[in-house]
Amino acid sequence: MELPPFSSPNSKNLLQDIVSQIELAIRNGKYAVGDRLPSERELQNLFGVGRGSIREALRMLRQKGWLESRRGKNGGTFVCKPTMELVNQNMLLMLHRLNITVDQLVEFRQAMDAAVYWLFIKNYSEDDARKMRQKCEEISSLIAEQKYDIDRILEIDLELYHLVAESTKNSIVVWMYDNIYRCLGYFDAIRNLDAKYIANMGRDWSEFIEAMLERNTVKFYALLFKHYDQLRTLLNEYIKNIPDNGKLFQNLKNNDLSGEVASKLEEALYSGRYAIGDKLPNEQQLQKIFGVGRSSIREALRILQQKGWIESKRGVNGGIFVCKPNIENMQYNVMTLIQDTNISIKESLEFRMIFDKAVFDLFSAHYTENDAVYLREKCKELYILLEDGQCEISTISNLDIELCRQCAKFTKNTLMLWIYDNIRYQFGYQELFMITSREEFLQLAISWDEYIEALLTRDIFKFNQLTYQHYQRLSDLLTENLNKLTLKTNVL
Repeated sequence: MELPPFSSPNSKNLLQDIVSQIELAIRNGKYAVGDRLPSERELQNLFGVGRGSIREALRMLRQKGWLESRRGKNGGTFVCKPTMELVNQNMLLMLHRLNITVDQLVEFRQAMDAAVYWLFIKNYSEDDARKMRQKCEEISSLIAEQKYDIDRILEIDLELYHLVAESTKNSIVVWMYDNIYRCLGYFDAIRNLDAKYIANMGRDWSEFIEAMLERNTVKFYALLFKHYDQLRTLLNEYIKNIPDNGKLFQNLKNNDLSGEVASKLEEALYSGRYAIGDKLPNEQQLQKIFGVGRSSIREALRILQQKGWIESKRGVNGGIFVCKPNIENMQYNVMTLIQDTNISIKESLEFRMIFDKAVFDLFSAHYTENDAVYLREKCKELYILLEDGQCEISTISNLDIELCRQCAKFTKNTLMLWIYDNIRYQFGYQELFMITSREEFLQLAISWDEYIEALLTRDIFKFNQLTYQHYQRLSDLLTENLNKLTLKTNVL
């Protein structure tokens, strides 16, 4: 008989331990989306705790989006599919915890925009061009009338980013632009910049769009460099002038006091005023800061604890502390959504290709001699494994994945590495299951030494050629294997 996935929880942090064990069981596949959990009574026996603890743990998991309750004859507590809202909330939490600098943010966006450009000019339509020009005309009209309507200009800015992403005909790029870009605090910061800069930003869009539609690469890159150079300067200036802790909090006049307190505390955590491991003011101090009662403070802290922002610690040095985000939960949620989304092989490979181009830009700007030595040694190790006819494919695969990750790591850009670990890697992982033979996998791994040398010599033409050839081979293999799988399924 299979052993239950649960054990007696830690008495010092009873509820959180029960929640963590159930989350782990779901991540590990013990309970898949749609599966019913054991009943409350069964969970009591499995964990060895009272009914109240089980009910509170299940309530916390429902609020976090892991579980749902169903009534009726076949009712119970079921594992539910992660929603995009849940993934975005987790992603927002984690991105704000990475301590991304202005330089890293600007470098990442500039590299990704430069890479997305190639997908845009390949796939955009005349209808896409018409929509973007209309938006640019709207900004121009606002500027001509000297109506520096910051909110409207920023709204159009977002709409134009979405249209550019949509014009690539790649749903992963659209998702990234619509969600990750919004999660970086970028637009909140811009709202505090000079109105004339925002007007110029609107004016620049017309030049950007025309350069893209004309496929004028030199002009596009020049505009891109100018835009992000100005943005870097202004954002660094904005960071210097962030108000101190006291100014982040104000007395509240909202009927939903606990929700408003939670939101204000989240703002403080977003801004980096409290880092991982920092202790928050105690309940009495928070009451004075916000001018609200104890019950509102307690409910706000409970909301933040369920979202994964904070944790309680008991003892002499106890209190409420900012906790480390759960990376495994984030990866599980992203992977589950990916598996449930009809993303084509073409979209997946195109996204990986432009991501690799962005990595090239930042890698070539930041790698060190030690990085170069490490990658060359790993290439030698890979080719020794490739020559060993008895070596397991999984061993070669793991080294292949390690090389990919190290290239992202050597960009010295925290955000680029995070995107690799949580998004780009998930697509590669998914596709490996469709490679059906040792020979096929070896075909894909055999060009690593050429890739590394192209990176280290900053040979963009060679790198682009190798990248195109690699993804073309991978596309052919995956398409062929998918057709075989479809044919076999139809026969059965």
